[in-house]
Amino acid sequence: MVKDRKKWNLSLKFLSEEGSAFMVATHIVGGVIAGLFLGYLVDRLFNTQPWGLVGGFFLGIIAGFRNAYMELERAVKRGEREEHPQREKD
Repeated sequence: MVKDRKKWNLSLKFLSEEGSAFMVATHIVGGVIAGLFLGYLVDRLFNTQPWGLVGGFFLGIIAGFRNAYMELERAVKRGEREEHPQREKD
């Protein structure tokens, strides 16, 4: 398989970039869904409709964007390492 890749000079960099974009979207959507679910549970347990759902929604947005930001930072660092590999020290 490695020989085939060298033979055709294929680059799989685009898969990494698309994967990072997918992960960012997944973090945002997943955070909102998890926040809504937890807010719904709080509302059901403590009979606080709709405040648990509202609070869970906003907490989910915050958590989702935080995780998305961290994923983007990792992608940028990964891209910088690929563009500028470290030189060996003498």
